[in-house]
Amino acid sequence: TMYSDVDQRLQAMEGGGDPASANQEMGVVQDTAAGDVRGQEVVNYPAQPESTAVVKTKGNEKQIYQEGYDQLRNGHYSQAIVLFNQIVVDYPEGEYADNAQYWLGETYKVNRNNKAARDAFQKILSNYPDSPKVPDAMLKLGYLELEQNNIALGRKYLVDVSTRYPGTTAANLADERLKLLDKK
Repeated sequence: TMYSDVDQRLQAMEGGGDPASANQEMGVVQDTAAGDVRGQEVVNYPAQPESTAVVKTKGNEKQIYQEGYDQLRNGHYSQAIVLFNQIVVDYPEGEYADNAQYWLGETYKVNRNNKAARDAFQKILSNYPDSPKVPDAMLKLGYLELEQNNIALGRKYLVDVSTRYPGTTAANLADERLKLLDKK
């Protein structure tokens, strides 16, 4: 549920919208792991100005990941990037490394740093090929390529997600985007 909540707010911000108003309009968070929709109380996370001081956190992998995720959720993108990078460097085979790599991509995408986002999502495919984040990373790579008018490559990613991971949320979203492309 937390993943869906953050993902929806990040997508709203990518589109130039306000994440808090996007949450209020939806009022429902999709549980991607279970594939169902549950009514939830919406929690608004006000955007706070980012501090210029970025400090490497001490702690174990889980603590660092949680802190990075909290920083991301609260709109402190620079700190989130530092913490997620710390996990990828300090715990490359760790339990949270693939998730940290994914959220790095999302954070870069929100900051409109498409090259860094593309690189981060590509690393999921190359460094964590068995990760449950692979379909989501492929979907995001498809979206990035489409945004850059690389239609053929974007379509390829979407088709790959749809055929390799049928029935997943990522595959369903890829199918929806492919239908839109076919209408053009």
